[in-house]
Amino acid sequence: MSRRRVSLSAAVWLLASALAPLPALAQSWRVHSFPEAGFAVQFTAPPTTTDGVFKTAGGVSVPAKVYGFGKLDARFAVTVADFSATAIDKDPAIAAAVERWRGQGEIKLDVEARIDREFGRQLSVLGPDGNRVIVSIFFVGRRLYLLEAEAPPSAAGDAIHFQQSLELIGLGAEAFRPENRPQGQGPGGPGAGHRPMPPPEAIAACNGKTVGSEVEFTAPRGKVAGTCAQSPMGLVARPGRPPGPR
Repeated sequence: MSRRRVSLSAAVWLLASALAPLPALAQSWRVHSFPEAGFAVQFTAPPTTTDGVFKTAGGVSVPAKVYGFGKLDARFAVTVADFSATAIDKDPAIAAAVERWRGQGEIKLDVEARIDREFGRQLSVLGPDGNRVIVSIFFVGRRLYLLEAEAPPSAAGDAIHFQQSLELIGLGAEAFRPENRPQGQGPGGPGAGHRPMPPPEAIAACNGKTVGSEVEFTAPRGKVAGTCAQSPMGLVARPGRPPGPR
């Protein structure tokens, strides 16, 4: 279910644009942990760290640090903003972060997100240039975590992988993850506490449609055909019929 139009805010974009692009796409994803900032995430190379300022839609400025890099025409970053010197609480801080994205693209997804026991917001944004921006927003321990994964349609899988790899550490909730339980209950890894996110193309295909509409879309694995169905994330195309004319 789409809500509004959004894209990268100017301030975060200026910080992210300073991150050096990497030439290769074939590098493997590896976990990079930042205990001092309370999070871990996967990158294909060590990220650049940039100091900056995070401004809310209401004009409040707080110190921030951006961890990220770009590769070709894709860009991946996590901004950690320190709200300890303000009286802003969790819900207003997250709402202010969401508000920063309004007006410059089309939101295809705006839903609740969860990592372990922490709840935040998750956005999927279609920019004017056709690039997809996936955003996760959390507020934990007086810190605002803003993950941004921007990629063209050909690299949508990388954006989803980056978003799903985010984990919050040092909160004591890691013990409840399946991979950390004593008897190990199934596979896990960074981001195991996330709710599964459908491919952005499956969401975009049902934009403006109704339940039961038959659609086709192109995913990283090729053309997919399916039917629009209601999900916790709104209408999404669920595969179930062969592609092509019927």
